[in-house]
Parts: sequence; structure tokens; C-alpha cells
Amino acid sequence: MRRTFNSILFLCVFILMGTTSLTYAGLIITEVDGGKVVVSKGKLKSVSPDDPHVTVLDANSGTLTVMDMSKKTYASGTVDEFCKGFKNSLQKVMEGIPPEQRKMMEQYMAQMKQQGGGVESVRVARSGKGKTVAGYETVRFTVTRNGELYEEHYVTSDRSLLKEFGDFAKFSRTFSRMEACLSDAMSGVPTNAPETSPEYRKISEAGYTLLVVNYSTGTPRVEEEVVKIEKKSIPPSEFLPPEGFREVSFSEMIEFERE
Repeated sequence: MRRTFNSILFLCVFILMGTTSLTYAGLIITEVDGGKVVVSKGKLKSVSPDDPHVTVLDANSGTLTVMDMSKKTYASGTVDEFCKGFKNSLQKVMEGIPPEQRKMMEQYMAQMKQQGGGVESVRVARSGKGKTVAGYETVRFTVTRNGELYEEHYVTSDRSLLKEFGDFAKFSRTFSRMEACLSDAMSGVPTNAPETSPEYRKISEAGYTLLVVNYSTGTPRVEEEVVKIEKKSIPPSEFLPPEGFREVSFSEMIEFERE
């Protein structure tokens, strides 16, 4: 799930108040590459080891916050506002391309479309009980492309884990909406990536993916794997930009990355 938006994964915030009993108020999910996802009650924070950007998705309000830890800036707004900023920046990039390069790109895109850039051949199927990953039982989903095995996903629907996402169905819809508007922003760029197929969303709707094995090269390769899940109390400040960070628009943040 962290991989699908590269840098877009989720955290939910839950405050422990007025109780002396042991109560968990969040999750810290550690992946094999060192990436971490903090989750609590509908909010998700994604941190990658080699990326200065930290992403927080709040499924309750439908808002997204992206922080640049190296430049000490952040942008926050609705998912639609983020996608609008992304689309505007993409258009500026296209407008700045010299005519000759733009013509070459248009020819390449036309060629890709002729070769069949669609995702209509993608199929997702529930394939029975999966292995135990990070202490959680899973269900195995297979993804085929043009009739050939593309990926295996091991997904948990454990209630004690999913409850930290708040309304998981709403969380899944928010994530899917983000994917949809990004796909719309990239509508001029053909792709045959199965991840852009509506069929692919069946996986995120079923639960949280703990392990992904990719077969696209013919050799099984672990593409995503959760190695540890800890239940901990997460303070509200975990999801806020650090003190001293400067707020910018989504368009400005994306523009900064091109400089």
C-alpha cells in the first residue's frame, strides 16, 4: 500500500484519556526496507528511509499533508486540491518542453496507445488462505495481467489492526479517490500498470496488505513486506508539521522539487 503512491501511506490518531487500563491508541508498521507507517483512528503517516517527504492522509476529513523535511516546508489541503496542484504543475512542465522534444514525446505516447496501454486485462482473485506475516493471518490474492501471474498479495482483515484505520471502508475509498484523481491528472500519459485498474482496488478494500510478491520478470521478487507491527499510543503531534515549518501550496511544493 505504501508503494502505490510511493510516498503516499496512512496514520490514524487516537488519544488515550481518563483511563488506567492498558489501551492501545495506534500502530507503528515497519517494512523490510526500513519504511514506517503510523496509523491511528483514520489517519495514516508514511515515512520512507531515503525520501525527505513525509505524507499524512486523514481519511476522516479527506485531507492530505505533505512535509518536506529537508526544506522544512509543508502543504496541506483536500485530496482534490493536491491533485489540482499536481495537474497544474504537470501542465507547466509540458508547456516548458521545447517543440522538438514535445513532438517526440507525443509520438511516443501515440505509439504506446497503439501497443495497448489499457488495463482491461487485469484480474484480481481471492485464492485462499495465505501465510502468516508479522504475526497476522492473511488471505492470498492473485493479480494476473493478460492471463499471466503478475503479483501475489497477502492481506489481513484482522479487526484489532483495521480498527486503528477508523472506518476502513471510508479509508479505502479516500485512498482510491486519490488514485483516481492522480490517474486523471496523468490522463495524457498512457500506462499499462495494473495498479491503475479499478479491478486492483479490490485488494485495498479487503484489508491491509502485509506482503507483495511480484512475478512480472518471471522470477518471484518481494516488493513490499511488513516485518513488525507494534501497538502504541500515538500523540496528536505525530501527525502535525514540526514547529518552524513554512506552509506552501501543493503547486509550490511540486515546483520546488523541479528546481
